Amino acid sequence: MDELESLKQAIETFRETLIFLVEQEKIRGEEVSALNDKIDALNKTVTDEIINPSLEAYREEKFKEFSDKYGERLGKYDKMIGAAQSNPEYSATREAFNELADLSDSDRESVDIDSYVDGVEKGLDEYVAEIKASLGLPEDTKVEIKSDEEGTEVKADTDGDGKAETVVAETSTEDEAVKEEVKEEVKTPASEEEEEVEIDPELEKQLAAY
Repeated sequence: MDELESLKQAIETFRETLIFLVEQEKIRGEEVSALNDKIDALNKTVTDEIINPSLEAYREEKFKEFSDKYGERLGKYDKMIGAAQSNPEYSATREAFNELADLSDSDRESVDIDSYVDGVEKGLDEYVAEIKASLGLPEDTKVEIKSDEEGTEVKADTDGDGKAETVVAETSTEDEAVKEEVKEEVKTPASEEEEEVEIDPELEKQLAAY
């Protein structure tokens, strides 16, 4: 009897020990989870408040260096292309820099910047020539573009006097807004069945007699 009681006591002690260990493991798991949450929050803070701003500042510093060297060459296309794309904020310099900066480090290191900008400039020349051709203008025509809150006006030198005085294209902000409106035409569906009209049986007999 004493041995059975001792065995029961040992089993109970073992069970309580297991419960204690399970509870301790649960507590450790919660502590680890809380610690992981703190680490994630810290990583996010460091990334958002330190790393990203630093990377952005570094990128802007590099853009300034690029712009100081090539901005004059590429900036001359901004008005023409910006007007063609209805984007007054267009910057050929920024676009060229972003394409270069977005390359992987290894690809970017293999790029000769001067040759790259030469290629960009050639492509922009061809694009502007296409725009002029669409307006019926020779490639070497002098063109001036004026954009403001009222719209965009394109003037060209059509008589060869070196002055861009002839308006060859213009758009107004109001016209562009109208083009963007969604116009819905109300139509009766062709598949819509006509409603049947019920005829009084007596009237139908009288009509049939005629």
